[in-house]
Amino acid sequence: MACGEETTSTKTEKESIAPEAQSVKKEEAPKESAKIKVPEAPKRTRVPDAVQRKLAAEKQKGPQPSRLAQELRNYQAKKKRHSIDVYVQITGLDSGRTRGVKALLDSGCSTCCIDTDYARAEKLDIQELPQPIVARNADNTENISGRITHYVDLRMRISPHVETCTFLLTTQP
Repeated sequence: MACGEETTSTKTEKESIAPEAQSVKKEEAPKESAKIKVPEAPKRTRVPDAVQRKLAAEKQKGPQPSRLAQELRNYQAKKKRHSIDVYVQITGLDSGRTRGVKALLDSGCSTCCIDTDYARAEKLDIQELPQPIVARNADNTENISGRITHYVDLRMRISPHVETCTFLLTTQP
């Protein structure tokens, strides 16, 4: 060999840019296992005949009420009342005659009302309103009994409390 000549093996080692691995152990490709695991299909169980008959009977009954409708019925059954029955004394301002009556205190009503038939039977001093009032239900629809056209002024006593009130005459549907 002449001076300045290098062997191909030495030249390759010096000119190689790629870094050498730190490990001298040769890597091997993973060996494929002989058995490949396939996921098992779920086992099917037989539905008992009684359950199948029950499901078939429910299907024939037709659509079941929705869960919301059932919850609404349950709520209404348990709902507390927003009214109280109390005993009061009412006195006619014109006659001074006092009567003990059972009154319905309704927290949803916006005024005092009295039944037209009761007011006539007791011969209360019924007066006509200057302008009829449209009676509206809780859902804002007009009441089928029509407009309120008359009223009566009465003194109402609940225990020690006394108050003069204007009662609108309404009829029961």
